[in-house]
Amino acid sequence: MNVKMVQKSTTKISVLFVLVWMMFLVLVLVLTEKALGITDATVISGVGNLYFSSSHLDDGKFTSEPQKGPSGIVSWQTAGTGIFGGDEKGYVKYELPGYGIATFYFSNPASGSNSCGIDAPLVLAAKCSITPGIHAYAKYDIGAKGPPPASPH
Repeated sequence: MNVKMVQKSTTKISVLFVLVWMMFLVLVLVLTEKALGITDATVISGVGNLYFSSSHLDDGKFTSEPQKGPSGIVSWQTAGTGIFGGDEKGYVKYELPGYGIATFYFSNPASGSNSCGIDAPLVLAAKCSITPGIHAYAKYDIGAKGPPPASPH
C-alpha cells in the first residue's frame, strides 16, 4: 500500500513540475516578445534626394546606421540594448534641398504601443506608419504639397 501511495505522490509532483515549467516558458515568451524588438525604418522621398543631417537615440542602438544618401529612399535599423533587448526611441534628420530639414521620430517601447512622427517644413506632405509587435516596420512618406519655396535672391 505504501508503494502505491509513493508512486501516486511522485506522479502528482512530476505532473505539477511539468505544468509549472510550461507556465514559466509561456510567461518568458510573452514578456520577452516586445523586449526583444527591432525597428526597421524606411523613408521614401517624393521631392528628391535625402541628405543625412544627424541622428539621436534616447534608447537602443543602431544595428544598421542611417544611410547617408544622397538617395530618394533611405533606411536604418535599431534594437534594444538590455540583456533581453529593451526600448528603442530616437530620431533621424535628413535635409531635402530646396525644402529644409525633416526629422523622422520613432518609438518601440518594451511594453506599450509603437509610434512614429515627422517634423517637416509646412510645404511638405508627410505621413508615417509603424506596425505593432516584436519586429516593427516604420515607413515614412514625404512629398510636396505644392512647388518648392522660392530661393532668396
